[in-house]
Amino acid sequence: MGKKKIGRTWTRRKRKINGKNRYVWVRRNENGDYETRMHKPEVHGIALAKHIHGQRKKRSKSMDTGRSHKKKIKPTDKALRSYKKRPGSADIKGIDTKRRRK
Repeated sequence: MGKKKIGRTWTRRKRKINGKNRYVWVRRNENGDYETRMHKPEVHGIALAKHIHGQRKKRSKSMDTGRSHKKKIKPTDKALRSYKKRPGSADIKGIDTKRRRK
């Protein structure tokens, strides 16, 4: 038998964690033991829209919420791809629409 392959690359595998099948990243370290780290689940819809809006600068968020755009989009995956490139070009319903005065 040859040497065990020590890889620097991570491979996505399914492992049982807390009784549920989860995806984790696995690789072998120098000792030949396996290293694992959790795989982040994909985020869709309104959660993705909140994440994209939360990563914007404070000033751009405040300027965007101060005005309303003609184009208001629903948080679907296709619409969020274009919103991610140019977040100031449209409003997402429930995320960055103009706040009403009380």
